[in-house]
Amino acid sequence: MAPDWPTPCAASASAATAARKGSTSSPPWQGVGCGWVRTGGLDARAVASDQPYRPLGSADAADHRRDLSLCLSRRGLPSSDGGFCRRGGTRVDDGTAIQTKGRASGKLAQPSGTQTLLRGLDVLETIAGGRGSIAEVCATTGLGPEISRRLCRTLADRGFLTRGAAGLTLGPALLKLAQEADRQIDLITVARPHLDALADATLESVHLAIEDEGRVRYVHMVHGRRRLALRSIVGETRPMTRTSLGKALMLDMGDAELRRRFEAERGPDGFDAWRETLRRCAVRQTTFDSAEFEASVHCVGAPVRAASGAIVAAISVSSIVEAPTDAWRAELAAMVAKAARAISAELGAPERG
Repeated sequence: MAPDWPTPCAASASAATAARKGSTSSPPWQGVGCGWVRTGGLDARAVASDQPYRPLGSADAADHRRDLSLCLSRRGLPSSDGGFCRRGGTRVDDGTAIQTKGRASGKLAQPSGTQTLLRGLDVLETIAGGRGSIAEVCATTGLGPEISRRLCRTLADRGFLTRGAAGLTLGPALLKLAQEADRQIDLITVARPHLDALADATLESVHLAIEDEGRVRYVHMVHGRRRLALRSIVGETRPMTRTSLGKALMLDMGDAELRRRFEAERGPDGFDAWRETLRRCAVRQTTFDSAEFEASVHCVGAPVRAASGAIVAAISVSSIVEAPTDAWRAELAAMVAKAARAISAELGAPERG
C-alpha cells in the first residue's frame, strides 16, 4: 500500500491524488527533489513547485535544492540545508532519516542542531585544555578535519575562539559569558544547603562571610543547636587577623599585604610567627581561631573560591569549648573543608590539587 504522504506544497492536486492511489506513472516532481523524508513516523514526498525537477546535474539543481529545503521547513520537516544524502540515506541524532532516490549528490546531510551543538562544545573543551591545533581537535573529539575546521571557524567568527600564532585559544565571548554567569550566581543561595548540612552534622554555629573594607562581614549564618552556642548577627563585622574567617579570606595574599593588615589590627610584634602559621594553614586550606577574638570560642574556617579561582568568601564552624583537642580540630577541619570545596565547585571554581 502506498504511504499516506501529505499533499505536496505546490504540486497539482491530480498528481497528488494519483500518487496516493499508487499510480506507477512518474509524478511531476520526479528527479533530484524526489525522495522519502521520514520524521516522527510521517512519510512525506515534498516538492517546492509544480514544475518537474530536472536531473541533478542541470544548471538549476541548486535552485531546486533550495526550493525543497524551503518546502521542508514550511512543513516542519527536517531540512538538510539544501544538501542531499548519499544513496541509502543517513541518520542523525534525533532519529530523523533522509533518503533520496536516483543519483547521489555526494553531499552528506548536515548533522542535527543538537549534534552540532555537542560537537562545538567538545571543540571548546578541547581547546580549553590547551590543545589548539586542528590535528589535536580531531584526535581528541574524533571529528574529521573538515568539520573541525568549520566548527572552529564558526566559533572564532562569534568570538568564542581566537586565532593566534600558537593556534586556537578561548576567545573574549567566553570571558563575557563567564563574567555574566558569575554575576548571576547568588553566593548565599548556593551556600545555604551546604551550611545547613554542616550545622546538622556538627550541631555548631556556621557562618558565611566576605571581606568588606578590610573587615570580615557575616552575610549568612546558621545557629547552633547546642545548649551553649555562639550567637552572631548577619551584617556584623570582625577583624581579619584574629578570626578563622578572616585568615581564610587572606590565604592567597602576599607577605607585604599580610604585614600591612596585621600591623593595622595588632601592631608590629608577632607578625613572623603569625605569618608562618598562616602559611601552614594555606597548605591545608583550613584556618583556626583559638579564642583569639572571643574567650572560649574556637573556630575552624575555609576559603570559598569563584570560577576564577580567587577567594570570594569563607565559611566557619564556631564552638564554645574550654579545651579543644587535636582530634576535634582535625575532624572539624575535614568537614569544613569539604563543605567549602562543594560550595566552590558550584560557583565554578577549578579543582585544586
